[in-house]
Amino acid sequence: MNNKLRQRINSGSSESKGGLDGLFCLDRLFCLRGLFCLRGLFCLGGLFCLAGLFCLLFAGCATNECLDNRTSIPLAGFYESGTDQEISVQGFEVEGVGADSILYTGQSPITELALPFRLDSDTTKFLFRYLQPDDSPLSNAPADTLTFIYARQPWFASSACGAVYYFDIREIKHTSVLIDSVACPTGVITNSPVQNLRIYLRTQETPAP
Repeated sequence: MNNKLRQRINSGSSESKGGLDGLFCLDRLFCLRGLFCLRGLFCLGGLFCLAGLFCLLFAGCATNECLDNRTSIPLAGFYESGTDQEISVQGFEVEGVGADSILYTGQSPITELALPFRLDSDTTKFLFRYLQPDDSPLSNAPADTLTFIYARQPWFASSACGAVYYFDIREIKHTSVLIDSVACPTGVITNSPVQNLRIYLRTQETPAP
């Protein structure tokens, strides 16, 4: 009787151990294509270590810095028409129509300018008002008008950057006092911190008829 009881207890202990091995030591289930294998890590001694590992992983994901812009603000570069050379400009101011905001005063030379799009509309318009002396051919020239027509696309960038709008450019309209042409090479404005618009200007002061 004692021997049978002892065998039954030993057998029960083996079954219990096998159950623990099957529950905690997931050697096959957690082998992630050779990246790392959590064999034995789920055994009781490594359980808390694993919990700490996952906390570190998730904390690292949540605290990543946003390397892109948190908003999709179009960045326009200025180029000379006909040569495709980037140029430095000044002597005109840029105003956002409907926003009552001066984006550029024309006091210092620039090679590029941020042109924020409206989020409550599918159209944004800008005025390029030329500030020239009285003896300049542009002294009485009208302002150039630049209009962007686009579709707003909500986009979840990342946990760090959050949600932003992408702008799918549908049409670009402009007058031609000094603006020769305007292009969006990629066709879409994202939150990537790159120049995504090109404004080609005639470098001569004589305005177009």
